[in-house]
Amino acid sequence: MIGYKSSRQLSILEFKMPFEAKLDENNRWIVLSKIVPLEEFAQPYYKNFKSNRGATTNDARLVPGVIEMIRENPYM
Repeated sequence: MIGYKSSRQLSILEFKMPFEAKLDENNRWIVLSKIVPLEEFAQPYYKNFKSNRGATTNDARLVPGVIEMIRENPYM
């Protein structure tokens, strides 16, 4: 089954942390989120799944991060 979540959520930079802390804008995941057009990536990703069978899919926004982590770690 397809578990789609709308991209109309807070951007990473709009996220408010307690005690006025801020996320580092040079963090590689924040930089990646600005570069990768996740909405365009999601449509071809979800075409590979059936909407009426199996477990719910992971969100398409997780996939680029997972691929990057696997690429960096040869033991995964």
